[in-house]
Amino acid sequence: MTEKQPSSVQPSAVTLQSIAQDILTLLDRKALLELRAKIDSLLGLSVELSTIEPTLHPSEGAIAESSPEHLAWLQKGVVTWNDWREQNRELVPDLQGANLSGFNLAFVNFAGVNLEYANLSGADMRGAFLKEANMKGANLYMADLIGVNCQQACLEAANLQGADIYKANFSHANLQEANLIQASIRRATLVGANLHRAKLKQADLLQANLVQTNLSQADLQKANMEGTNLIEANLEEANLLGANLNRANLCRARLYKANILHAKINGVTLKGAVMPDGTVHGGGTAAIGDQ
Repeated sequence: MTEKQPSSVQPSAVTLQSIAQDILTLLDRKALLELRAKIDSLLGLSVELSTIEPTLHPSEGAIAESSPEHLAWLQKGVVTWNDWREQNRELVPDLQGANLSGFNLAFVNFAGVNLEYANLSGADMRGAFLKEANMKGANLYMADLIGVNCQQACLEAANLQGADIYKANFSHANLQEANLIQASIRRATLVGANLHRAKLKQADLLQANLVQTNLSQADLQKANMEGTNLIEANLEEANLLGANLNRANLCRARLYKANILHAKINGVTLKGAVMPDGTVHGGGTAAIGDQ
């Protein structure tokens, strides 16, 4: 797939956004927070984010297991919340079932936080630190997850339909039976992630890193997987009907009983891959019509 280029010498909004996304992946969370505070200072804005973020109400949308105290800290703003986390490193915040729909949570430190069944639909979580967070069954519909760190996080049965996961890191995360229909997962890293029976219909996985990822029985109908790295990935019994696998690397991948009917496989690397019929591919690349 060839991305469209700007029609004039002036950078378009899309180009500027892409540049910003690339910069985001080069900075760590601390540097991003410092940069954000500096920009706010230059613009004459208060670094206290509670003045610009909507107020969180612990009683709205939160189940009994949620901690009102922890929600109260979050309502003071991301910077205050992150400082509080830094000062209480041994504490595991409990935001189970909290209603955070549409909130600005960019660069928030949710590492290890219990967000099970939380409502984060439409939330801005760009650059958030979610390593080892528990988001089982969470609602992340249309959430902005650009550049987030979700390494080893649990998102089992979570709803990420339409979410923007551009250049996010979900290495070794549990996404079993998660809903990622039409999600943008372009250039994301999902090394060793578990996507068993995940719903990825029409998802955009352009140039994503899926090395050793478990995609067994996953629904990848009409997914865009052009240029993806699927070395040693498990695609057994996956549904790849009409998927775009052009120039993907499937070396030593397992495709046993996978449905590749009408899939685009121009320039796919299949050396050592176990094919749908159980045979091992001898090497080289495949072209349209090989399967």
